[in-house]
Amino acid sequence: MDINLLQNLNRAIDQSNKILILLPLDYNGDAISGAMAFYNYLKDNTKDKLIDLILPQKPKKIYSFLPSIDESQLETKIKKNFVISVDTTKKKIQKISYGENVGSFDLVIHCEKDVIEPNEVTWRYEEIYDLIITFNCADENSLGSIYKQNKVFFDKTFLVNISNVRSLADFVDVDLVSYDNGSVSEMVYKIFSYNNIFISSNIANCLMSGLVFATRGFTSQNITPRMLEIASKLMDLGAERERIMSKIYQTKSIELLKSWGSILSGLKYDNEHKIAWSEMNSSKNEEGDLEIEDLIDELISKAFQAEIIVLFEIVEKNLIKAHIYSNFKYDSFDLIKNIPEALNIKGNSDILNFEIKEITDDAKEKILNAIKRRVDQK
Repeated sequence: MDINLLQNLNRAIDQSNKILILLPLDYNGDAISGAMAFYNYLKDNTKDKLIDLILPQKPKKIYSFLPSIDESQLETKIKKNFVISVDTTKKKIQKISYGENVGSFDLVIHCEKDVIEPNEVTWRYEEIYDLIITFNCADENSLGSIYKQNKVFFDKTFLVNISNVRSLADFVDVDLVSYDNGSVSEMVYKIFSYNNIFISSNIANCLMSGLVFATRGFTSQNITPRMLEIASKLMDLGAERERIMSKIYQTKSIELLKSWGSILSGLKYDNEHKIAWSEMNSSKNEEGDLEIEDLIDELISKAFQAEIIVLFEIVEKNLIKAHIYSNFKYDSFDLIKNIPEALNIKGNSDILNFEIKEITDDAKEKILNAIKRRVDQK
């Protein structure tokens, strides 16, 4: 982690009064856990500051146990203050009062001698927030409609991105990114440790949740001794590891179970290349409560002989998202490098996803063949 960038983050927080925390549209359990840890820290330690966390959509039920998640907001328009300005170069304001009537609010401005003329009064909107902190934000478009509807605000507001995945975040002022960390929650822990920040039990539970999500319950290939050491320290600080594991892995929604049945029935396997693949239709998920990483976990456990797993997710009529998992023998980014149709690639060498604008069987076949060719070249 770049210490100079970390110091820039600290300076930005110290100098701000109103902080907005944002997540990209495709945030995962690790990202929201890290964001919630940061939100709880700011809320508990900066009493004189406004701290808001806005999510791009209603959080899935699997995240409902995270401390303070119920305080998150669902907005697409950034809050603004309505400011009335009075020209005081020639007139002195004596006092201001207000009155409330049925259906109206009157702001009364009193001058010492003169009456204020209409041409001496102007109004404007003023942005509330003076700092934005995002987590695992690949680029401005990954923030969705909140960016598209507030471009001017983003252009002039200081923005810090905390991430452990590849990004093209040229629009940020501080890109605090570290590919050495297997989890963005691990990065947040290191930020707190560097700054000697007290980690409450709520913050510890958020960070532990992030580690659990990022390592699939401490079973994935990307787990490191450092992550296990952090998990142990978090438990000493009050993190309830077993409760978190049960909340994440022992509560399966009806939608997830239905999708899992459909995925299993369509599962195919290439023994020569050790690739398993299937597909699902998330556009029919009315509750929006599917956790793709849960489904990948189930595929890994059921197709344990597979070294590469591909899950095609039909998002909408003309859009498909391909999720690629590979074990320690491969780098998922390398496996898809010869797929020119791949758009908005996000993730890490363990598991990534990308979009394509076709949903035909030929498009899926092209992706699978491209991956098989990379396997043959190894």
